[in-house]
Amino acid sequence: MTQNDVSEPSNQADNLQKEVFTPQGFPDPPAYVSWVTKARGFVFCTGMLGLDLSTFELVNDSFEHEATQLMDNLRAMLESAGASLDDLVQVTVYLTDIELYGVLNKVYAGYLAETVKPSRTAVVVSELPRGARVEIDCIAIAR
Repeated sequence: MTQNDVSEPSNQADNLQKEVFTPQGFPDPPAYVSWVTKARGFVFCTGMLGLDLSTFELVNDSFEHEATQLMDNLRAMLESAGASLDDLVQVTVYLTDIELYGVLNKVYAGYLAETVKPSRTAVVVSELPRGARVEIDCIAIAR
């Protein structure tokens, strides 16, 4: 490889900058955790549950409501860093029951434009915090 094949960022310090965000209405995150981190042109959202932000209790009257609240929370997280659901590039879904996948897909599709098709992985797990049935973390393009 010749020297011309390697491109260096014009301002390496800017490229290494990292910002953390706590969305409006969210409590301070637990120690050693950030709700949202913006770095190197991406926005990273920590795993989120379907929590009612006024009480920070799990919404569990129905799975559809839990999933809807989770998507509302993810939207708020992304917006706190200047991104949106349209900027998603990777989504990881954790479900406690694969039978819930169809309902989740219905809710999920209601939040994304038809042209927004991030890579997505779904993993079935035995348990999630607070008795949640679904958790999602994601990566988006920073704006």
